[in-house]
Amino acid sequence: MAKLNVAIVGAGLAGLCAAKYAKYSGHTVTVFEQCNEIGGTWIYRESIGVDEYGLNIHTSMYHNLRTNLPKEIMGFRDFPMPSSSSSYISSNEVLSYLISYAEHFKLNELIKFKHHVIQVRPFETTKWKISVKNLPTNNIETYVFDAVFVCNGHNCVPSQPHFEGLNEFQGHHMHSHNYRRAEAFKDKTVVIIGAGPSGIDLCNAISKCAKTVVFSHHTHNPNHVYPSNVVRKGSVQRFTKNGAVFADGSEIDITDIVFCTGYEFTMPFASDECGLLIDNNYVFPLYKHCINAIHPTMAVIGYVFHSAITHMIEIQVRFFMQYLNGNATLPPQEEMLADSTNQLKKRLALGWPKKNGHSIAGPLQREYFNDLSATANIENVREIFLKIFEDCGARRSADPVNYRLDVYKIIDVEHFERSSLVPHSN
Repeated sequence: MAKLNVAIVGAGLAGLCAAKYAKYSGHTVTVFEQCNEIGGTWIYRESIGVDEYGLNIHTSMYHNLRTNLPKEIMGFRDFPMPSSSSSYISSNEVLSYLISYAEHFKLNELIKFKHHVIQVRPFETTKWKISVKNLPTNNIETYVFDAVFVCNGHNCVPSQPHFEGLNEFQGHHMHSHNYRRAEAFKDKTVVIIGAGPSGIDLCNAISKCAKTVVFSHHTHNPNHVYPSNVVRKGSVQRFTKNGAVFADGSEIDITDIVFCTGYEFTMPFASDECGLLIDNNYVFPLYKHCINAIHPTMAVIGYVFHSAITHMIEIQVRFFMQYLNGNATLPPQEEMLADSTNQLKKRLALGWPKKNGHSIAGPLQREYFNDLSATANIENVREIFLKIFEDCGARRSADPVNYRLDVYKIIDVEHFERSSLVPHSN
């Protein structure tokens, strides 16, 4: 096996995983990290907007966040999360875990902190030239690599749909990316738009401080029980000077708007020569949702979603490493291009929008993991993790307010137990 010079963009969950596998495969590894610490989106910062170097603050982490997946399925294969009484842990505990992971596998020595990647482009057919700004010195540095892992995450550039009248609204509006503390909404009347994980979280958190929370989304479940000051509504049709008009014709006076409308997939450093196009959050062409079919010594790790994220990232990294290490051979480019096209067609046929082109929701997750495992002849994600993921997903859907009281215990490779914490009285 040839020893390669491998670049990794980002030192979050995906970047650390890629660094560990590339290092222990015997390659020379360099990780470029814009911040001064590891952790990516799991780093909590009170500040929003831009940092001291004028760069957008990456993290969307908010105060008192707890995971929406149990810790029992959030650890890597060979480095489990530490035990605790709760399954749904704080962001600080996740960050501490990642710090321990990096220390255990001696990854910090591979990381160039405060190095902002400006451009990644193909070079001399099989290599990559990467331009990086050393933020403290303001110097531009250039490196050449044999392979690149793109691990920049996709929860940092807000996606905010257009709404009629928003420019006329005289209250305060923000994206959940810039939300930090519920206390900012004390005694306010707040519209929250979107019912993804952050929308549900912020609805519950803000309702503890706000006068009223108007929860606007398309997926109302009549069995969900929310706090008494939460009003559930459908889509916002338009905003007015002091309120919101909903699809049912009703109008409610409001003071604040929080958009929980997701994020844009972006790779601003990827030159046109990389051959990757991003359209409505679908990255084309990625073979098996991760390998650049035009230049297959580049992998984009972690853009698949609706998944057991740690295990999805790890199997993608192991999948790509099989080819870098010479243990498997990629198919012809035409076949890889067809794979990317067919993956999107399959999701469109399910009635999903293009922005869900990298979703592996429901049975697609097992299918995807089975495919990567069989294609590259690597060990699959363990069944027990998928069983717990499916169980906690059903519990979260059934009871979005209280599901974090569940406690999971892995019994063996196929069985688990779920119990419940008793909430403390105030």
